[in-house]
Amino acid sequence: MQHTRLFRRLSLALVAGLLAVGATLPAMAKSTFSQGHGVKCHWVLTDQPDGTQAYIWVCYRGV
Repeated sequence: MQHTRLFRRLSLALVAGLLAVGATLPAMAKSTFSQGHGVKCHWVLTDQPDGTQAYIWVCYRGV
């Protein structure tokens, strides 16, 4: 009986973790995109003034 409860709790934790990863993974799966005319954009992790970190979209023109 205790093994069943433990299994259920671990299963729920695993599913919750996979859902959390699944929500963010598509945005980060391909980090660089070509916008055409030599312009490429990608996500960059930056430090914010309040001490947190956030991803910003950065574009640049290739040479």
